[in-house]
Amino acid sequence: MYIQSWFTSRSAPDAPINDIHLIQRLKSYDDSDLRNVGLKIMLRHSWYLSPELATLALFSKQVPDEEKSELISNMIVERESHLLQTLLSTVSQLKISHSFFTTSGIDEFP
Repeated sequence: MYIQSWFTSRSAPDAPINDIHLIQRLKSYDDSDLRNVGLKIMLRHSWYLSPELATLALFSKQVPDEEKSELISNMIVERESHLLQTLLSTVSQLKISHSFFTTSGIDEFP
């Protein structure tokens, strides 16, 4: 279940999409005990999908341009909690943050 995510974890821009794929695989897993434990672990470690880190998805080759455009149009300005209340199922559910660009010193639009 986890090996695919482990071997693709070296790419920071792909981390949000890889985490969402792992959540999708866990949700469809047959063994309910393992599924529930895996989903609880992902919720505890949801800071990987915080708005600041989720912004890295904009640089992923795995995320189609139309989904990136949707993420940008829903970009938040204010900071939010780093822990999610519910797990995400799709990339379009990610919240990305303007603060990523401010913190990293990247001009958002030249």
